[in-house]
Amino acid sequence: GKVIIDITVDREGRVVKAEPRSNPSIRDNQIYVYAVTAASRTLFNRDMDAPALQIGTIHYTFIPQ
Repeated sequence: GKVIIDITVDREGRVVKAEPRSNPSIRDNQIYVYAVTAASRTLFNRDMDAPALQIGTIHYTFIPQ
C-alpha cells in the first residue's frame, strides 16, 4: 500500500514533525509506524537562508512479500 507522511523540516534539514495521512487500504497499523520512523530519520540539505520551517510530504510504497 501507499503511505503519505506529512513532514515539517527545519533549516538544518532535520524532520521535526512527521504525521501519516490515513489510507483505508492499509490494514496493518505497523506500516504507519515504519513510515513515520523512516521519515523522521530522513535528512535534507541544510539551508540557513530557507524559511524556519518547511512543509512537505514523503510517499512510501510498501510491497507485500
